[in-house]
Amino acid sequence: MGKWVLAVIAVFLFKLSLNFDAAKLCKKRTSLLTGEELVCYNASVLFFVHFNVPLNRTHWLTCENCTLPTIDSDTFNITKNNIAYLYLISSKIDTLKELAFGKFKQLRVLNLRNNSIAELNSRSFANLNRLTQLDLSHNAIRVLTNNMFAELPNLNLLKLSFNTIYYLQPHAFRGLPNLKHLHLSNNQIQKLDRNIFQYASNLVLLHLENNHILEIDSLAFTNLGKLNSLYLNNNSISFLTQYNFKPLNNLVDLQLRGNNLSEIQTSSFNGLTNLKYLYLGNNRLRTVKRYGFIGLDNLQNLELINNDFRQFDLSLIQNMKNLYMVWLQHNHLANLTVDFKLDPLNSLNSLGISDNNLTTLNYKMLYNKLPNIRDIFIYNNTWKCEFLVNMFNFFQEKDINLCVSIDCDANKTRHYVEESCVAVKEETEEKEDLDADFVTEGGTFNRISIILVLVYIQVLIFV
Repeated sequence: MGKWVLAVIAVFLFKLSLNFDAAKLCKKRTSLLTGEELVCYNASVLFFVHFNVPLNRTHWLTCENCTLPTIDSDTFNITKNNIAYLYLISSKIDTLKELAFGKFKQLRVLNLRNNSIAELNSRSFANLNRLTQLDLSHNAIRVLTNNMFAELPNLNLLKLSFNTIYYLQPHAFRGLPNLKHLHLSNNQIQKLDRNIFQYASNLVLLHLENNHILEIDSLAFTNLGKLNSLYLNNNSISFLTQYNFKPLNNLVDLQLRGNNLSEIQTSSFNGLTNLKYLYLGNNRLRTVKRYGFIGLDNLQNLELINNDFRQFDLSLIQNMKNLYMVWLQHNHLANLTVDFKLDPLNSLNSLGISDNNLTTLNYKMLYNKLPNIRDIFIYNNTWKCEFLVNMFNFFQEKDINLCVSIDCDANKTRHYVEESCVAVKEETEEKEDLDADFVTEGGTFNRISIILVLVYIQVLIFV
């Protein structure tokens, strides 16, 4: 009898301590959305196993800096609830077992950011039919296995950035018909295999920056006809095959900065009929093959900054009838070719050719072929003073800005031209003064010396 009483007292005291812990570890507050948010700090698995906080009005549960190494179907002692947002951030999670979140039937957003999750059970997210957003960024996932997310039919956003993913199995994205935003940046992916995104046909945005991608299969982007933005910056891509991006006929923004491209092959971008922004800066580009930019009929911005171009022929872009900006800064351009046969690029408004090796430019022909040009960025080249002044005056008469700063301030340009020419003038005058001094001091002597030498030669001849 005494033992039974002690047991009852122990249970009572345990529950009392849990209530005390709940009051100490968890606070309720008005959420950013309508309703109530329960925020718990430094809680453990034991705390949630015996969780008894009423959640009648709570739709958002956050646990920060908790200790939840393994989550399974019994981790949360939560029966009926309306939790739509579950944030388990920085909570030392390393294992997700089957039906880990099965008790959260109303869940729409699940954030597991900054944990140590290395593997996922194929049914870890089972019964989450209403889930629209899943954040698994900043974990330790290495392989995306087949059917990993197959039970998330309404998922719209999937974040997998900052893991160590190096391999995507062929059916990794099966069961995601409504996925629109996929983040795979800052991983260790080396290759995009064919048909890898075939089950994500509604993708609109795809982030693949800061991986180790060397190769893109010619059919890697099959079934991505709705993709709007593709980011491949800072990889190791050295070669683009013909029609690499052909399936992406609704792509608007393509970014390939910071790769190892040295040449644009024929038809590399053919099929991108709706592309407006193409970023190819920070590569090693030196050559664009004929028809390298074919098919980019609606392109507006072409960025080629910080490459290795020695010369660039504007005929390469003559079919881009909607082109608004071309950026060629920080190359090694010694020649910008403007052929008289070139069809006018009536839409081009801004041209960036600063930080190159240009000494001259057929600016009158340039104006003839770019009749609506308004801003030309020219600084940090090796223009000759007289040429620079003539070019400046010509474009000033045409109400066109020669820009020596990002803001394209006309006064700064005038000052730049004047300062450049003053420096040249001073250098020239100094040289002329030196020449004049030489003639003044030794000119007569030099002329006498020359006459004597000629006389001496004549004497030798007659002798």
